[in-house]
Amino acid sequence: MMNNYEIIQAVEEICYPHFKFNIFDFYGDRGSCVLPKIDELKTLFFKLDGHRKIISKNQQQEIVDKIKNLNIGTVNIDTVSAFGRYIIITPYENVK
Repeated sequence: MMNNYEIIQAVEEICYPHFKFNIFDFYGDRGSCVLPKIDELKTLFFKLDGHRKIISKNQQQEIVDKIKNLNIGTVNIDTVSAFGRYIIITPYENVK
């Protein structure tokens, strides 16, 4: 089973340049608190970079399907109010 670092690397290779791993939106900003260790995260968030390129719904779904083929956990794509669009991955070891 892949650890979080390996998952992040594999997913970013599939998502580049559209989505990028993001820890700051959900776990605090750079100056105000200590961020959790990546190996301790139960859910991984990959944020859509809307400024780089426009991406269609079909392209987003293709990316999600490729990630699902890695068989690393549950994979969803969703919009989080006030934050943006994310691919959300819960590795199997954290699925209940």
